Amino acid sequence: IMPFLTHPAFDPHDQYSIPYFWGTTLIAINTQLLPHAHVRRWRDLWSPRFKQKLLLLDEPREVFAMALLTLGYPINDNNPEHIKAAFLQLIKLIPNIKLFNEMQIKSIYLNNDAAIGMALNGDLFQAWQYNPHLQAVYPAEGAIVWTDCMVIPKHAPHPDNAYRFINFIMQPTIAARLSKETGYATPNTAALALLPRAIRSNPRLYPTALQRKRAHLESHLDPKINQLMLRYWERLKLMI
Repeated sequence: IMPFLTHPAFDPHDQYSIPYFWGTTLIAINTQLLPHAHVRRWRDLWSPRFKQKLLLLDEPREVFAMALLTLGYPINDNNPEHIKAAFLQLIKLIPNIKLFNEMQIKSIYLNNDAAIGMALNGDLFQAWQYNPHLQAVYPAEGAIVWTDCMVIPKHAPHPDNAYRFINFIMQPTIAARLSKETGYATPNTAALALLPRAIRSNPRLYPTALQRKRAHLESHLDPKINQLMLRYWERLKLMI
């Protein structure tokens, strides 16, 4: 496993989880629709130029992380005042929001239903192969790094089969095939070596060392803070 994805705060000794995909949340721009956007930071999305043009992910953690970064706060902030400040920052963004979506990002950008906004890098990589005008921007405040992990529930009825499945998924040839088919990055270094150079060297999928250094890895929040964020999220969406 890539070293920077090991020992996460939610599993510091790597006892309970193992990542099988990872990726970044960054800014997508259709340069055909916005040839002079010149967006370099998350905070640029608040510009009046982008009224009714933004796609935001339908995911509170990602959207609040973006707002927290524009205010200079960490994305895993457990300060309720900072969460409130992020909510107020997002209210200011409302005029620019066209839609929330997470499941159809690729088709939304390909159909020109949004000209700019947030994107998961795997979706953007797939869409870019059909429309080279789709640009990926790693914001100066830092992209958001997430991982999809495999775990075995405490009371799983067939834990031996679960271990067999995890071992199967972690085989380099299988992990490489999954990555190639889905368009998402593999954390498996042996699998990465099996991927075509055009994929493993593409910064849309695998950010550079500097981009990774600036990025922010999502971790767990205090349950009370998570509930507070969800309440603000519900209020925000009612305002759109």
